[in-house]
Amino acid sequence: YRVVCAHETIAFTTVQLAYEGAILLVGCFLAYKTRNMKDDFGECKQLLLAMYNIALIASIIIVLAYVAELYGKLRILVTVGVCWSTIFSSGVFVLPRLLQVQQSISTASRS
Repeated sequence: YRVVCAHETIAFTTVQLAYEGAILLVGCFLAYKTRNMKDDFGECKQLLLAMYNIALIASIIIVLAYVAELYGKLRILVTVGVCWSTIFSSGVFVLPRLLQVQQSISTASRS
């Protein structure tokens, strides 16, 4: 026996998108406010790049889901979007630190 809740309104979707958009905006604002910190403490550029990437991917998914009416393939599209955003955001934060460590090791070995 299976019960499926259905609705005829887009109220929940609208509230969810507004909430997630507000979180993205607050994150971008906080990254912008911390842009003048030393590079040892702040990762403003990486944070902004990751958040803009998430916003772009979310916008593309929303457009494809509602304009192109890909409702049946929405789970696959969201999964790919989440995976891409996670991998990209992780790379944006980790790769510069790895390059920094590699550079410090190479300069220490020259001395």
